[in-house]
Amino acid sequence: MDGDPNTFESDAVEDKQVDAEEALSLDADEPIDFDRLCAAVSAHYDADILVYSGPIDESGLGKVIEAVLGVKDKAGSGHNNVLVLMTSNGGSANSAYQIARFLQTIYKKFILFAPRYCYSAGTLIALGAHQLIMSPFSELGPLDVQLLKQNELGARKSGLLARSAFQALSDSSFELFESFMLKIMNKSGGLISFRVAAELSATLTTGLMSPIYAKMDPDVIGSDQRDLAVAFHYGVRLVEDSGNADIGTVYYLINGYPAHDFVIDYREACDLFKEVTFPSNELMMLSALCDKLHAGADGTYVAALSNNSAEFEEDFNAKRQDEDVAPTEAPQGEGLGEGGDSVRTDTPRAAGPKRESDASNAAHSPRARRAGGKQNSSA
Repeated sequence: MDGDPNTFESDAVEDKQVDAEEALSLDADEPIDFDRLCAAVSAHYDADILVYSGPIDESGLGKVIEAVLGVKDKAGSGHNNVLVLMTSNGGSANSAYQIARFLQTIYKKFILFAPRYCYSAGTLIALGAHQLIMSPFSELGPLDVQLLKQNELGARKSGLLARSAFQALSDSSFELFESFMLKIMNKSGGLISFRVAAELSATLTTGLMSPIYAKMDPDVIGSDQRDLAVAFHYGVRLVEDSGNADIGTVYYLINGYPAHDFVIDYREACDLFKEVTFPSNELMMLSALCDKLHAGADGTYVAALSNNSAEFEEDFNAKRQDEDVAPTEAPQGEGLGEGGDSVRTDTPRAAGPKRESDASNAAHSPRARRAGGKQNSSA
């Protein structure tokens, strides 16, 4: 696999990062030949070029279809492959699945480049790509669905919250039972039998934990589980076509990470996907130009560069003459499912106790499965 972190040299990362920074440096006094740059990238990857920036929704799906068909409708134009430059905080799982399926159907090879952030539903689209391109600045995210909180406008929660709460209660109940029983046995000096101590401990634990368990709504737990299942089944269908990941990767993206805003960088992605490569310098420069073009755009921005490169070149050079446009920060977008990714902060999280579920997820991670396979082969 390209860029396997097990054989990854740190100096190689540094060299690539320097190349990326050089590619991103633009001379404000020198006009950009956008058409030539697009042609170079298109020739390098033998692909049509599609830019997608913004929430993943039905509107974005429609724009993708319109842009692709616009390329295909031109006689003698278009490639058998497509390169998508995607920047998104996520959105609808249904729309993400439809976009990936559409690109898989229309093109022989679907390549996805995440210049910066491609979270949640964007990661679901990445599962449908036959090849993934990431730079040192690229980020993917977990696939746990983000659901609206009842009676709270705009507030959202992870689809894994109910399951995590149930697991935490189960662990706490067992710890209470064990603590009560051992204390009863020790302090009685052996006068109370194990059976009686266990019965007393169970009664005490039940009395303490029952009110908390009573607050859990089975309908909510079932609904959350259903939405997680939707993301899983979409992911499985996409990787069956792309071949760039397996079912274990889909499961781990949904269940293996402690938070929805966990950063999946290049090296982490190498453990999850089979083909992950660095972008060419021309592609890095093109992505930087596209960032400036759609900065401040309302809604979802989708464009086929091979269709409108002359128009983009004129617009971009005009913007550069008027003002120096600063890179925009990642907006708070939509999460997988119905929306709302949580916003990352730089505050470090406190490390909590490692539960059995965490150990189970770690054991089923792509990295652990690959390591196990190597041990078996060496044996």
